[in-house]
Amino acid sequence: MTQINHFLIGSPGSGKSTLAAKLAQLDPTAVIVATDAIRALLFGDALIQGEWSLVEKEVLFQMEAAFCAGRKVIYDATNAKREWR
Repeated sequence: MTQINHFLIGSPGSGKSTLAAKLAQLDPTAVIVATDAIRALLFGDALIQGEWSLVEKEVLFQMEAAFCAGRKVIYDATNAKREWR
């Protein structure tokens, strides 16, 4: 079976999180992995950029956990630079 995952790209405030929430409503097997939520978890505030390596480690952990559980992933992040994608 083909599994479709969503990798959102866009400027801050462009509606990525809104789209991610709508996509998740359409597919209850999907998990949203959002860098804003991870920053809030790690640093106490989504607006604190913090050290990217810590954020990236948690992003990869959450994605791997979702994939291992057979869930789809909606990755909600700016992904502004090609090398970040």
